[in-house]
Formats: sequence, structure tokens, C-alpha cells
Amino acid sequence: MTKVTCEIERITPAKATKMLANNPNNRHVTRNHVIILAREMSMGDWQVTGQGISISDKGELLDGQHRLLAVELSGKTVNMMVARGINKKAMNVIDTVAKQRSASDIFSMRGIKNPINVASGINCINKFTAGGRFASLSHTQARLTQSQYDTYLKAFPQVVEWAAYVGTLSERVCFPSIVVGLGVVFGLAEENLQIEVGEDEETRVREFFWKLDSGEMLHKNEPIYELRKHLMRYNTNRKTFRIRPETIVWLIIKTWNAYVSGQELKKLAISGRERMPLVAGFDPTVLPFYTESSVKEEVGENLSLL
Repeated sequence: MTKVTCEIERITPAKATKMLANNPNNRHVTRNHVIILAREMSMGDWQVTGQGISISDKGELLDGQHRLLAVELSGKTVNMMVARGINKKAMNVIDTVAKQRSASDIFSMRGIKNPINVASGINCINKFTAGGRFASLSHTQARLTQSQYDTYLKAFPQVVEWAAYVGTLSERVCFPSIVVGLGVVFGLAEENLQIEVGEDEETRVREFFWKLDSGEMLHKNEPIYELRKHLMRYNTNRKTFRIRPETIVWLIIKTWNAYVSGQELKKLAISGRERMPLVAGFDPTVLPFYTESSVKEEVGENLSLL
């Protein structure tokens, strides 16, 4: 029986290519996963773990092709655990019972409360990174590394407060992940708009979501009244009335912009040629992974929406 050895080795792009050349029967490549791993390596976020590369007793690659392809793609040299001398029959059980840990799993292990809402709220905030307009990102763009989640949490610790706050809402009209994400974004916008709040008053953002959830102190033509009517209809008739999450965010942003400007909103609708609105007062360049786009000049536009 061949002796099994496990050592941490430096995997260069050339070494990765050599290992991949002896990969006779490995699984189908998931390109997006390779890109995500390569991004971690390029950003210097790659960490050595117990998972790595498995080489058979005949020198064949049994496990680790996505990691090796990521090394090739990134052009970076990284350290990995390499197990050699593995019986080829082990291919039958590799990755059959493992469950990848999500960001919420890791937050939970760290003792962060409401980890699912924290992680999903960060995902919502991340969708403002491309020019400041909430956008549906590709799977690869939307997939954050744990390091990126941590960066967001460090930059916006209020995510944890909002994740706890949504627990006080009924969820009849408010969607936790959207409320957490937009709560942080609207809060940053509120600071830029310099909205004065009395000592005993809720912030305008908290007041906004409280009214939306409870329906109290609302009157017709008030922006939140129309929004609540839309969301109540959706929740009451989910089987026949479908609405995309992006559309919900769209309507909430339109309502927020009208709300902080003191405008009435007799009808809440999205026209065919309308673009996703910017958030009044929000400067997206404060986001850790902000990327400029054709909307660069419009960073000032969201301050002039009032």
C-alpha cells in the first residue's frame, strides 16, 4: 500500500499546468467557480486550508482541478495542501458529503447575530457598486468572497443593527434582505441630505420602514401609502401576482426619493423606458468595491433629485 503524505506546497502556474495535464477523469469544470477562486488569489485573499489537491498513487489528479485552473487564470503562486498517494477509489467519495460554508455560516460561527440577514443585506448593498444604480449582477459579479463580506461589515457595522431591526417588522410587506441593504444605503443618503431629526425622533429611514410595515400615520397620496398598497397586493396574491426583487427595490427607491423631498405620489409605477433610479443623497463611491461606469457624472445627480 502506497504511503499517503500531506504537505503544504507552493503551487506556481507552471506547476498547476503540469498537475492538470494528468487529470484523466475529473469532473466538469464550473467556469464561474474558477473565476471566483482566481479573484481571491489575485486579491491576496487565498488561505491555506485542509482542502487542497489530491494526487493518486499513480500520479493522477483526483481532486483540486478548480483550484489549479484558478492558479493558471490568476497567474499567482499560492500555497496549498497537497495529499499524495491517495487510492483512486477515493474518487467515489470525494465531495459527496461536503457542504460549502456560506457567509452566513461563517458569521454565525463568529457569534454574529442574525447572520442570514447580515449576509443577504451585504449582498443587497453590493448591487449598488456599478455606478450607484441597483443592478442585477451576473453570478460571478454578485458572488462575494468571505474577505469582501468582512470588508463590507467593517465599513458598515450598522448592517448588524439593521439585521436586528428587521426582526421587529412583520414581514407582511417588508423583505428582510432588502430592508437591511436599503436601510444602510438610505442611512448614508440621509447623512448627506443633512435631514434634521429631533432627539426623540426616529431617523427618517427607520420612520420610513416603520410606516411601510405598520401602515400607521399614512394618508392617500403619501408615497409610502402607494408603495404599501403594491406590496400588500403582492403578499396577498403571490400565486397570481408576481414581482421581481429588482422591481421591489425600484419601487422602494422611487418612494424614498419622493418621501425625503416631501412630494406627493398619486401613482407609483415604472414606465417602459425608465431607468433604475439613483438614491437621493447617496454617494456610491463610499462602497469598498465601487466601480465607475457611464453613471460617473450622476454621483451629483442623486444629490440634486430633491
